[in-house]
Amino acid sequence: MSEPSLLPEHLARVDRARIWGACYRITGCAADADEVLQEAFSRALEVRPHVSAEAPLEPWIFRVATRLSIDRLRRRRTVRYDGPWLPSPVDLESATGVEPEVLSPQARYERVESATFAFLLALEALTPAQRAVVVLRDVLDLSAAETADATGESEENVRTLHRRARVKLAAYDRERVRPDAAMRARARGLLEQLFTHLTCGDTDAALALLADGVRLVNDGGGVFHAARKVVIGPDHVVRFFAGLLRKVGPPTHLQLRTLNGLPAFEVTYDHVEPGYAPRLVIGVLLDPAGRASTLFSVLATRKLVHLI
Repeated sequence: MSEPSLLPEHLARVDRARIWGACYRITGCAADADEVLQEAFSRALEVRPHVSAEAPLEPWIFRVATRLSIDRLRRRRTVRYDGPWLPSPVDLESATGVEPEVLSPQARYERVESATFAFLLALEALTPAQRAVVVLRDVLDLSAAETADATGESEENVRTLHRRARVKLAAYDRERVRPDAAMRARARGLLEQLFTHLTCGDTDAALALLADGVRLVNDGGGVFHAARKVVIGPDHVVRFFAGLLRKVGPPTHLQLRTLNGLPAFEVTYDHVEPGYAPRLVIGVLLDPAGRASTLFSVLATRKLVHLI
């Protein structure tokens, strides 16, 4: 048992941002990461694990939060989701307090690239245990022994899970998105041009910005009107946005932000008809030619509560 006076002091020393980042990457949802971290701290107050200078509290909190995140992901996958599922968009600068350009290459992978939609969606192909192992081994750079302690797996199983996960991630590795300054500039320019052309009704100019196999993925969470299947092809994508603009009109506010390492528009409406989202985030991934290969539209309220 820990001494009552020691526990609050050790709780204050826990690196919440690091643990939250791991939970977010395992679950793909900022709200889930918030709840998991809060539950881990609550359990510490209830269980009162042994803490001392030689036995700090952070490894205990990290272990509990990791296992809760794995359980949360397993439960999420047993429930039918209405339409495509997308991760929660997050502001990494607010979360880390550091601009991406000043991070070291390893820290940039940890905090930026590993939080991109491309990486988080690639992780969806993994089992919950595989996903946790990849996050802990490849993002946080933990050893097999440390990962085994956090996940409850044996070291041998950690190595097996990691090896199988990397095979499943081979396609992502081949087309790996590095959100550097040049990539962000291209994505920002494309988003600005695309919205300008769509708002002005310049269909041809909008089509020229889209790759032949462009995909539009909408996540309305079953709450708002949204395409419940992925919209594929330039013509279909442009028609979808044109139809939306006819129904709801131009947005009241359009703010360009950097979310998950890449530019995205936060769109808000002061007044919308029932069933339409008053707030959404639209992001983009580019192909090697600089055209939009995937557009993401997150409308689900629970996915956006973490954005300030």
